[in-house]
Amino acid sequence: MWTISNGLSFIRLLMSLPLAYFLWTYDTAGVIVMGVAAYISDILDGCLARRLNQISEWGKIIDPIADKVFVGTAVIVMIMQQRIPLWFVAIVLGRDLLIVTAGAWYSKKHNFVLPSVFAGKAAVVAIAFALLIHVIGVPTIEPYTLWWACLLMAFSLYVYGHRLYKHISQ
Repeated sequence: MWTISNGLSFIRLLMSLPLAYFLWTYDTAGVIVMGVAAYISDILDGCLARRLNQISEWGKIIDPIADKVFVGTAVIVMIMQQRIPLWFVAIVLGRDLLIVTAGAWYSKKHNFVLPSVFAGKAAVVAIAFALLIHVIGVPTIEPYTLWWACLLMAFSLYVYGHRLYKHISQ
């Protein structure tokens, strides 16, 4: 359970607290530092888990949960500040709730945790980029980043759903 990669995921989970503070206080530099640190920790934990042969069921759970809590924290604070539209927050949180619920159901039923997929990671990066553009304040491209993130979220939801369907069918 306690591996280097899982520790990094847990640290990323805790990083949502300073992220919330920096967002709340409109500290753009702090938000950028937290975002870059979270992104690096996400890449590093996956690489280390594979390289050190430490892929675990716990890691398959905590890594995506850390991503979802980090992004969820950002969107909740930003909606409270009216920096992003409610429809975007609903899509982000709804997608994450659906993925977590379906994954938990499958894990309980089959005693196996389905790992994250690249499309899911790409969607998280697109969400983070869209949020960053809103934090920095680039109004000319802000709406496009939201729609791009929504497209990638829809695609990742399709990939997750298709994979779940294939596993259930077997």
